[in-house]
Amino acid sequence: MRFIYATSSIMAACLMAWPALSGPSSPPSYLGGWTEDAQGCGQPLAEGHLQPGEYIFGKDARRHFEGSCRIARAEQSGSFGWKLDEVCGGGPSARKARWNLSVAGDTMIASIARGSKAGEPFTLKRCAVN
Repeated sequence: MRFIYATSSIMAACLMAWPALSGPSSPPSYLGGWTEDAQGCGQPLAEGHLQPGEYIFGKDARRHFEGSCRIARAEQSGSFGWKLDEVCGGGPSARKARWNLSVAGDTMIASIARGSKAGEPFTLKRCAVN
């Protein structure tokens, strides 16, 4: 009897530690098309037709007017924030960068640790994607 009680106690502890399965988790809030100029949302954003200041954030890559960068790691930071580590290019010329994103509805405050916008937060507006 003691063995059955101990076994059922262990099983109950394991079940309580198991993450709750409440349906599919919602996708990251940063996914989608974003532009620095809300006027740029007049046409749906499409890969290969992006202008400077237009971005498409996917699960595995960030697309921009010069091409795309692979998202190596995405980590939620607080209730509305994300940290994305990306790699652009390959081989010895590969460039790494970290994006810090804060998303509230259709507005994103972004900063990147490299390039012409290094460290300076800028605002993006959500747009439709083709």
